[in-house]
Amino acid sequence: MISQVCEWEAPVEEFEQEHQFAIDSADGKDLIAEYLRTGADDVLEHFFWVRAEWCGGYPLVHDRFVTYGAFGDLLDALEPEHRYRLLPKMLQLAEAVPDTHFHCALFLLAELIPDDRIGKRPANFSDVFLRLRLRAGKLGFLPNLRCTWDGLAQKQRYLVSPRDPLRIYTPRQLGLTSEWKTFFWIPLQDWTRSGMKDCRASTQDLREKIQHLGCLPGDRRLIYVTRIEKTWYWVWRLPGKTGTAHLARIVFLRQPAKGDLGLGHWDLYQQFHERDTPEAISTRLLEIEFRPHHLDFCERNSDG
Repeated sequence: MISQVCEWEAPVEEFEQEHQFAIDSADGKDLIAEYLRTGADDVLEHFFWVRAEWCGGYPLVHDRFVTYGAFGDLLDALEPEHRYRLLPKMLQLAEAVPDTHFHCALFLLAELIPDDRIGKRPANFSDVFLRLRLRAGKLGFLPNLRCTWDGLAQKQRYLVSPRDPLRIYTPRQLGLTSEWKTFFWIPLQDWTRSGMKDCRASTQDLREKIQHLGCLPGDRRLIYVTRIEKTWYWVWRLPGKTGTAHLARIVFLRQPAKGDLGLGHWDLYQQFHERDTPEAISTRLLEIEFRPHHLDFCERNSDG
């Protein structure tokens, strides 16, 4: 029996290695150690940018059967009083970050507020909160951003001041509904009839790259052209794989007003509800536009 027990226990180390969590190897862990050692604001801010990039701008990590926050290891390393002292810095950062990193900043700000005691409301907290609310309303279409905002609206009640102008409002009154629809109509305006008129990409390079994504010559079809603020998108439909549940591959070219072009794609399958309707494409593109971009397109301009 002893030998059998030992034989059964031998794979434990292998079992633990197989069940490592994604956050255990997340980018930026060295910066947490450096911040604990130095307490420097610039190190903390650097950590935020690195970690927000690591999680793709979405602050929740879906890791097999569990979901947790992308900043959990930082929060675990900080004492509650230390978290509270970081609120002014995090307020400043949440106002300064671009839209692509705003959800992460909101999430971390909410997580820093203690929910087991009452604390003094930092100076200008309510003013910044209301400015953040305007921005959160614009980006409320992003997955779970409204939930993150509602959590912040709930937790800010633990920060009190006798002169606070928000004390008469409930978290529900400070929450979000569908404000983003005043910024972006669904579907987004369609300029497909204009074709490639405003596109900076080299026609030859674009053709080759789309073919590399699984398209035979002549198979691609331009199905949508639109603009989100100052960024243009061209969207093509590539045929699905015959005899499978794969319906189509949707390829898009992203062209910002300044900077590099990017090429990306997503796939449609019979088992899932998403299709290549103007509404579905518009929703996808909005989510892509307001997340950190990791797209690549080698040759940028047809005019060099």
